[in-house]
Amino acid sequence: MKMKRLLSILFAALITLSLCGCEEGNEFPSPTESFYINDFANVISEEDENEILSRGVALNKKTTAQVVVVTVESLDGYAPADYAVGLGDQWGVGDEENDNGIVILLSTEEREIFIAVGY
Repeated sequence: MKMKRLLSILFAALITLSLCGCEEGNEFPSPTESFYINDFANVISEEDENEILSRGVALNKKTTAQVVVVTVESLDGYAPADYAVGLGDQWGVGDEENDNGIVILLSTEEREIFIAVGY
């Protein structure tokens, strides 16, 4: 009886730890509802945002490739490449099997632009 209780407690602890670990991986902001355009730095006009969104949706429907444009105020100490690749991985940009995602990143504070591409 004690063994069953001990196993139940260990199982509950493992589940709790695994759930906590999932949240730690979210180092970057979540994508907006528009997904293909994420203007966190507020530097893109609404008209241009709509154009980017329209083209992103059309490209994805036609080819399964995804091009995501992201502007941020700061890279928070990350290298531009690491930030762009991290966003792409966390957000699941592109078809996983084809590895055909592209993240176009602009940081206003660091004045950096980086384009991360899938294979």
